[in-house]
Amino acid sequence: DSTIPSLMNCPVFNNITNCIYNCLHTYPGPGNYMISAMLSPRIAGINNITNSQNTIMYLSSLLIINPFIFPGNNSPQGAGPLYDQALVNSTYIYNAGTFDNDGDSLSYHLTSCNQQTSYPQATTSFTIDSVTGDVTWNMPYLLGPHNFCILIKEWRSVNNLMSMVGYTTREVEVEIVPFMSVPETN
Repeated sequence: DSTIPSLMNCPVFNNITNCIYNCLHTYPGPGNYMISAMLSPRIAGINNITNSQNTIMYLSSLLIINPFIFPGNNSPQGAGPLYDQALVNSTYIYNAGTFDNDGDSLSYHLTSCNQQTSYPQATTSFTIDSVTGDVTWNMPYLLGPHNFCILIKEWRSVNNLMSMVGYTTREVEVEIVPFMSVPETN
């Protein structure tokens, strides 16, 4: 249980910041270790998180140290945006752009964000492709911000069996905006 100062605090969009935390920690030996962060409250008015301005963001990763897994394990990295905009009543596709430096196989699952009351509402569907990580939101109809979390599991072949070697979560905010027609130019 320790506090790690933010390495960088860069504004991204409308009071949303991207904080990077960096530390080196030596674990006592083989085992399962939960790494988690409780971050300052979210913005007000997130449609699918009640009282969002007073709700702490909670993210976690599971690190599995197993002496039979060689040469070690690094958590998957995400290169996709954590904030995005989508048009109301249109299909929106999000991909976290996740990669694994160890070459582990990745699987993707929707999971509940801290205090989330529901997944974002859609006229048709809100799904994730477990292989590609594509989140497809068919026809969002409620304007404003919506949050969802993705659980990304790492898999590795150990003794010819696929074994989970860890996981991490990402929280994404998508703001649904009205469609603005573009006037024709002559």
